Amino acid sequence: MEMGIQTVMVSVDELEGSVETKKTYDVPFPLLSDAEVTVHELYKVVNALDGAGVERLKGFGIDIERWSKRKHHKIAIPAIFLIGRDGKVKFAHAAEDYKTRPDTDALLARLKTLTSQ
Repeated sequence: MEMGIQTVMVSVDELEGSVETKKTYDVPFPLLSDAEVTVHELYKVVNALDGAGVERLKGFGIDIERWSKRKHHKIAIPAIFLIGRDGKVKFAHAAEDYKTRPDTDALLARLKTLTSQ
């Protein structure tokens, strides 16, 4: 369904990591790199890990330094923002548990109200 919206994903990975993610998961929209976590910090969706947290992720096969090419040990908190044509945030959802996501139907309903304005 065409709604006249632009979807983008912003990753804390360096550009080459973002490109690999886009290919691996067949992401059908632009995937932007924010390896310095500037945008994530502005939107308050960043989690700074201590050494134990970094090592715990490595135990799951996730090497954040390799992907971000940085030693800041910051990862993104999964989030969704709907931003209106006026540049203002109309809807925001963020949760440290990546499995906690808005219901698709509710999100589509919110999008429909935004695109009809």
